[in-house]
Amino acid sequence: MNIFSVYALQAGGTDEAKEQFWAALQEKLEKVDESERCIIGGEMNGHVGSDNDAISRIRGGNAYGNGDEDGEKVIDLALSFDMVIGNTLFRKRNEHLIAYESGDRASQIDFLLYRRRNIRKIKNCKVIPGDHVTEQHRLVVIDLTIAVSQKQKRKLQLREGENDRILRELSHDRVDVNTWWNDAKSITLRAGKEIFGESSGKVWENKEIWWFNEEVQGKMSAKKKAKKNGKKVNKMKTEQHINSVARELRKQLPSQKNYRYLRGNEESNDQEIAEITREEVNAELEKIKNGKAPGPDDIPVEVWKALGEEGVDMFRWIDKRDTGKQYQKNAIFKEKGYIQSCENY
Repeated sequence: MNIFSVYALQAGGTDEAKEQFWAALQEKLEKVDESERCIIGGEMNGHVGSDNDAISRIRGGNAYGNGDEDGEKVIDLALSFDMVIGNTLFRKRNEHLIAYESGDRASQIDFLLYRRRNIRKIKNCKVIPGDHVTEQHRLVVIDLTIAVSQKQKRKLQLREGENDRILRELSHDRVDVNTWWNDAKSITLRAGKEIFGESSGKVWENKEIWWFNEEVQGKMSAKKKAKKNGKKVNKMKTEQHINSVARELRKQLPSQKNYRYLRGNEESNDQEIAEITREEVNAELEKIKNGKAPGPDDIPVEVWKALGEEGVDMFRWIDKRDTGKQYQKNAIFKEKGYIQSCENY
């Protein structure tokens, strides 16, 4: 997408200066590939008019006022690069066409030009009467439909033989769960660096953040402080509501710390429950999306998916040795929604 913001000389300027402006703009536009999208917008200080049917190819016939010589420059530019004048395509009231107003004078001298072959992507183009860019100029907006292609995420695939080598290392001396898990972390991260490499971690400065200067940061900081001060007023009341809802939820929870359920029914069971099956592990792995941030062990989920059935066996082995621990359910507010609704906990 190429966007040009322009300001043409006013009617009082010399013809030579005006020719230099339009020649310079045309030179810039010639450098843009025809396959690329292009928008030209700004104060062009000309009236294109709506009384010339010969230029209906680039103008919709819904302009305000009559055309003039400076407006012919705008039309010639649009014809040269096969563009349409966006704010003449749609039938609007005069208040949505007039871009400049000073006293008794009203005119349409601010325009937005877009590639004609993409004309179907233009959904609307008009002037917003209540918003002023400057004291006399109103805001001209254009609504476009632009398809954004998502970047394909890299799929993790091990080379032939790498899978067996890693599994042999992970299968060595499975005695203690915690010790094995720490060893598995080291083995997996080392293998990942050897096979797939490691990014430099370099942070590119001034890329898409050039506008985030000290002035913007100061205003955002002031806004956050004001919002924080406003939240403090209702903090005590919010905590009281949360505590009251939590008490009600605790009453509904079982009193036993080690309360467990049998698979397939809702009867309490103080004995051992059935082992986690392969189908359950595979189903949970399929639910987890690729490209997500790993947990505290820094092992991405793609690793476990790549390990296949051997990885499933490791999960089941961990589950068998992670029994006997006691758990307790607690109500935690999600920090959104109505605080007195149990669904938000």
